[in-house]
Amino acid sequence: MPKRQRATWIPWTNGSLRHKRCKPVESDCICLALAQPAGQSIVLIDERAGRAIANEFGIQVAGTAAAIGFAKRHGLIESAKACFERLHSSDFRISKEVIQTVLSNVGER
Repeated sequence: MPKRQRATWIPWTNGSLRHKRCKPVESDCICLALAQPAGQSIVLIDERAGRAIANEFGIQVAGTAAAIGFAKRHGLIESAKACFERLHSSDFRISKEVIQTVLSNVGER
């Protein structure tokens, strides 16, 4: 497996990366993924900046919508649509296109 290289343009402190484009929790998530062998981890990040940085490092990224689709496909939840409706009633936002794609992939409308 290829060895990961630490990016020289990101300030690292106490083993954690800190980048002004993403939140500390996302930075820590990316740092943990970088500590694993390449291709062995996936991070769950919804924020665009954090997703972009993870992608720059070659880390596989999924978001809440993908997690909901996974849960539905594996019988962990009864309805993906109900989960999206609950999220929509909060301040969490996922685009209608993403929701429709996930619902279609799991056989819901």
